[in-house]
Amino acid sequence: MKPFLLFVFWLLNIKKRTSRTPFHPDIWGFLPFLIFPLILTIPWYYQMVQPEKLSFFQANYLLGIGPLFFYYVFGLMIMLFITIISFPHVPNLKISFLGYLFMISGMLYAFRLANAPYFKNFGHITPMYFLVMFNLLLISIVPGFLRRETNRLICAIAISMELGLVMLLLEKGSVIFNFTLLHGVWIFPLCTAIIITSWFFSRNDYGLGGGISGLACYYTFGHIFMNTAIENIIWLSTPLLLSIIILYNWLTRLSYRVSYDPVLNIYTRGFCNNIIHGHANINMGSKFSVAMLDIDHFKRINDTYGHEMGDRVLHNIAQVVRGYAMPRGITCRYGGEELAIFFPHTKLYKAVAISERIHKAVGKVTIPVAKNKKETLTISIGVATNYKGESILQTLKRADDALYRAKEGGRNQVKKAEPPSTEPEQIQPIDNQSNASPDSLA
Repeated sequence: MKPFLLFVFWLLNIKKRTSRTPFHPDIWGFLPFLIFPLILTIPWYYQMVQPEKLSFFQANYLLGIGPLFFYYVFGLMIMLFITIISFPHVPNLKISFLGYLFMISGMLYAFRLANAPYFKNFGHITPMYFLVMFNLLLISIVPGFLRRETNRLICAIAISMELGLVMLLLEKGSVIFNFTLLHGVWIFPLCTAIIITSWFFSRNDYGLGGGISGLACYYTFGHIFMNTAIENIIWLSTPLLLSIIILYNWLTRLSYRVSYDPVLNIYTRGFCNNIIHGHANINMGSKFSVAMLDIDHFKRINDTYGHEMGDRVLHNIAQVVRGYAMPRGITCRYGGEELAIFFPHTKLYKAVAISERIHKAVGKVTIPVAKNKKETLTISIGVATNYKGESILQTLKRADDALYRAKEGGRNQVKKAEPPSTEPEQIQPIDNQSNASPDSLA
């Protein structure tokens, strides 16, 4: 009982470490998941409607050492190459496992196609399906982002253990490797477990969760059509699909990375400008609110403890603000220690209530700034809601005016903006250039 409780505690710790953060948005990956059933419809159609053509295709192209065999081995090399070159930019343990562990199972299938020893007499490859499924279950659970040294060590251990297990199975021959087909029924609960674990543990890995679940369904479908052309097509197409999943992960990470401030882990000034000018994919609604926030006497922190500690303090405050603003509020860095929070479809009273909670929460936070020394900071907030015919920029300007009145009135408070005048003043557009250039994908 105790080992089981320890295992559950370990899983909960992983879940806590992989909880959603600004750099890990809630993207499970429905698009990569759908790729697999869409591809499967093609061989399934031929299997159901024109099985003789599929049998001819298998006999002439899929079996033995033919052109597709060499393309398959080349595809495995490409998949491994993509995994290796992605590591310096995206040291993600899930991607590393996808590349390295599927390289092992892929080469095993290549040996089977080539009628290598230990494989030519096997009537089915149920153990290889179990190997793939256990790999996918492991990939869906492990944390994605670790230190590079830890990533390398875990990969080396996992690859050594997997190769050792495969060699043990091959040495034992058909006694272990030639499972009966009745064992294959366990593939289905394993596939279900992979989908569930990927949903809980891989929802913030930029599409890898859906890719892992889709791949599990892909191999489950291959197991259903074991010893047919569909099985060969599924195994032979895996390197290409895995490469697509990894590239999708790259592009998704890049598109989100450029929108976040690398110091504060909130949206950049550039994204703030995109919201103001209507370029961001956000529907503010007919009634929205904006809050402007400034940290009181923040210059004292920089002057006393240095700019590096100032960045840490600013990061901690920004995370508190972002946490209390969600899910309604979109927190952006506006400039220096000033933040902007956009509240789509939110009236003034609700935005003020959220701002009050943010104000109280920040006031309770103690931040270590030196040995045996902590600081407690306060913030001033100005809140405005839009009126008919008013642009986001004009509402933002009134929120900034309210912030100025809060600071002039003694700081450490929340102020509501005054209604707009009958003739709104002309406001100059904000420079649409972010003050934080996107860093690397590491």
